[in-house]
Formats: sequence, structure tokens, C-alpha cells
Amino acid sequence: MSKKFFSIAAACLAAFVASAPAPALAADAYPEMTLRVAHDIAETHPTHKAMIRWQELVAKATDGKIKLRVFANAVLGSTDSQITQLQEGSLDVVVLGGVSLLGKFNDQANIELVPFMFKSNQAAMKALDGPYGKWLQDKIVGPAGFQVMTYMVNGLRHIGNTARPIVKPEDMQGLKFRVANVALLVEFFKQMNSTAVPMAFTEVFTAMQQGTVNGFENPAAVFNSNRFDEVTKYLSLTGHAFTAYTPVMNLKKFNAYPPNVQKVLLDTAKEAGLYQRELMYQYEEQSIGDLKKRGMKINDVDKEAFVKAVQPIWERFIAKYGREGIDLALGPQK
Repeated sequence: MSKKFFSIAAACLAAFVASAPAPALAADAYPEMTLRVAHDIAETHPTHKAMIRWQELVAKATDGKIKLRVFANAVLGSTDSQITQLQEGSLDVVVLGGVSLLGKFNDQANIELVPFMFKSNQAAMKALDGPYGKWLQDKIVGPAGFQVMTYMVNGLRHIGNTARPIVKPEDMQGLKFRVANVALLVEFFKQMNSTAVPMAFTEVFTAMQQGTVNGFENPAAVFNSNRFDEVTKYLSLTGHAFTAYTPVMNLKKFNAYPPNVQKVLLDTAKEAGLYQRELMYQYEEQSIGDLKKRGMKINDVDKEAFVKAVQPIWERFIAKYGREGIDLALGPQK
């Protein structure tokens, strides 16, 4: 055969190879590793179930090469302790109850708790799936040394207490409330003329039992899954802030992984996060019913009065940090 024929054949073969789809990564393309995942959430909560789903998805996608070990119920310490372990490398993933818990690295992380910024859980998640979520990673989470794996629903936060129903801001006057050690939460309760007592979540049940505090705030699902109705008489549906469960990794460690490992961790985390959202939307509604059945008194509030009362908080926050993050959060709600 002529040289011309072989040249044409070679060219055709090269073109075929170039146009053929790239083969899927073989399982042996992934290194064998076990990642330790920690959170302070009850095993009955949808977020723990989502972490188990993530564990299953990663194992399936890598043919068991990459494994996740999930530690629930703060068995490895409080969230602050878990963050320290994440920095030191003894933990690989920590599920934050909210980006605001990174306030000790950058107090602008408090943006998550600007009062009444989100009208619903769905509105908040829409913002987090867009430019606002990327802004949080680029401006707050990344510079603090962490990588967001996905955003999940923690939920609109409400106020529980043992003293009386909270209907208007004045009803909070003189009461002591446990808060996470987050500046904007402390500011919110001070604005309501009540006392904020920073305290680890693991200490709340006992503090309520002993009367150290009169109440605390959290999403209804947390009151339900942790049986806080046993130590809390009233739940007032303020919806004063939204927080997102946010699994984060050590950024340096994440960036050191090969691109295929980064991709499989992010893709499977996103899928597990979507699963968590489905469960949470149902569980949040169910939780209100469960708490009522077990005897908790649940009431609506004068939302307009609360929104008016927190305007000084908005003004101080914007004066200090500007409107960029807030506008990105509000954008999808317009």
C-alpha cells in the first residue's frame, strides 16, 4: 500500500481518538483514604442522615477507595473544638451550624444572622445556591482557611423559653437567653432588652433544666430532634434569622487533593445536600406538629414590630461592612 494511504489512515485514527469521549475514571484512579466528619447534631436529624448519604455516595463513586467516618452528637467535642481539630488536621470535615460560627476569623461572617434577612428557608437556599453563596466562600470561608462542600438547611430560627409567650419585642425584656458565641446574636438580644448568655450548644439542655437561662433560639427541627420541649414551655415563631448547615474542609488539605478527588467530594456533597433539603422541608413542618403534640405552646409573633425593632442592627452592620453581601442575599427575593 502507498505511503499516502497510511498517512490518510493515521490521520483518520487520530481524529477518531481526539473526538471520542473521555473514559470514566477507573476506581483505582482514587487514592485510598478515610475522612473523619464531625458534627454536634442528633442522629435523628436530617443533617446526620445526609452525612450518612454522603458517606454512601462517596464510597459508591470511588468503589470504596474513599471512606467517610461520621461522628454525631458532639462526641468529638463542641463545634469550636471541632474547628480547632479541623485546623490541626485531626478532623477532615466539620458540619457548621452556620457560617456565622466562623466569626472569630472574620466578624463579617455575622452577615448570616442579620435579622429578618430571609423570608423563608427556600428563599435562603436560593440565595446560597447563587452569587451570595459564592461570595461567602470567597470573602469569608476561604480566607478563614476552609472550603464549603455544600450548603444545607438549618432553618429559620425561633425563640423558646420557660417564662411566657413572646409576641412582641417587649415580651423579651428582662429574660436571659442562651446564644451561640456569635456577635450579631448577642446584639439582637441586647436590642430586645434581654440578656444574651454565650454558651456551647452541648450545655443548653442542662442550663434550661437548672434555670441558668430562661430560653434560647434555634430552628424548630432542633427543638424537636433534641427533645428540648422537655425543658422549654413556649416556642415563639419569630423566624428572626436563618442559618445554613455548612460542611467545611481545611482549604489547604482540600487544595492538595488531585482534581478528581476534589470533584468527587464536591459532587457527592452537593447530592447529599439536596437530599438533606428535601428531608428538612418536611421535618421542619413535622417538628411544629410533634412539639405541639408533646405539650409545647407555640405561637406566632408580631413580625412587623420585630422588623422595626431591629432596624438599628441593620444600620450598624451596613455602616461597618457595606451592602454588597446583603444585596446579594436579598437579590433572589426581589
